[in-house]
Amino acid sequence: MTPADHDFTAHVNTAFSQVVVILAPDDIPVDLTGTSPRMEVRAKCEEPPVLVFQQSDGTVTDFDAPNGQFRLAMPSSSITDDKAGSYLYDLLLIKTDSNERPLQGVFNILNTVTEEPSP
Repeated sequence: MTPADHDFTAHVNTAFSQVVVILAPDDIPVDLTGTSPRMEVRAKCEEPPVLVFQQSDGTVTDFDAPNGQFRLAMPSSSITDDKAGSYLYDLLLIKTDSNERPLQGVFNILNTVTEEPSP
């Protein structure tokens, strides 16, 4: 599977939630049964990730394997001012016998314009 290019945008101090559907070239959802999605967001390949999405910590949710979809979810407390910027990511579908990378691209974390009111 050749990775498709797709960019994501999150906003500082705002929860991130995005449904991902993995499609075959004929636009039919890929059955993800037996896979575990994992996505790392990094400034450069050799640097530590600034965000990691995986089922084990609840940042990959609503996994509907037969229909090729799941939700990437990150709480606002994880998307902080110091993480604002543009990063690289790829999505890995981990399997027992082989892994596939169906998505890659840029993950932008933008500063927000409107400030939250003080308590």
